[in-house]
Amino acid sequence: MNIVLDQLLEGRSLTEEDEDYLIHHGDDCSPCFDDIKKQQVFIGFLNQKVGRRPAPSALPHAIMARLHAEIA
Repeated sequence: MNIVLDQLLEGRSLTEEDEDYLIHHGDDCSPCFDDIKKQQVFIGFLNQKVGRRPAPSALPHAIMARLHAEIA
């Protein structure tokens, strides 16, 4: 993990395999960050590579309907 983060810190491009590794390793990587700079680089990488999708427009209505059904 740290080798891949070091590559990002140095501005080197990552292979697709390295990118996949970082994305899938994100769940349990707090021990990998031996300094805050690496954590910031990792978060920047994720923001760049893993797009945030908006919630479906029907989701709020579905949640409210389930809540009303539970209350009734």
